[in-house]
Amino acid sequence: MFLAILGLAASNAYFILSYQAAERQRTNALGLVLLSAEGALGESIYILNTTVSGGRIDTKLWDALQQDLIWQSRILTVIASLDVRYGPHWAQIKDATVSLERVVSNVKQTYAKMNIRLINLTDRQIAAIATVRDILIQIEANAFPVQIILGTNPEVTISHESISKAADAAARLQSELRNIEQCLTNHDGAQN
Repeated sequence: MFLAILGLAASNAYFILSYQAAERQRTNALGLVLLSAEGALGESIYILNTTVSGGRIDTKLWDALQQDLIWQSRILTVIASLDVRYGPHWAQIKDATVSLERVVSNVKQTYAKMNIRLINLTDRQIAAIATVRDILIQIEANAFPVQIILGTNPEVTISHESISKAADAAARLQSELRNIEQCLTNHDGAQN
């Protein structure tokens, strides 16, 4: 009887230690992909800010923007699978990212057909891009934890209020993208 109790206790201890190790690995993985996604989003914001401040789209720079958005959408899929508690929020952000990538691709294709590399922007077009940038800044400020601790005692705390604000901003971005795309594909200011 004593051996059976000892065996059960050892089995339970092994299960608890295994669960703790798996949870540590999951938390470390979540922290790493969050850092990666935040970096890619920051790069996208930088490119949009450069576009707004320069008053023109450089399609080579927007190639990098498109690649960043593709990378973000892939990372967001991983984040949603690791953070099942807020999976729907991450999915909303991913959907907005995919939609934005499509708009960037369509804008690039519109001007590529005309063999135009630099597009001078109207004030209306600059305002549209600034709107996208500002919404991405809201997503960046709210989606990613202020502190991510990795290692043997990892900690990644995602606030319900903050991730909800980020998901709302992503929904707003998605709702505005159709008008923004129409605005940006008007090629009044294009030049070779």
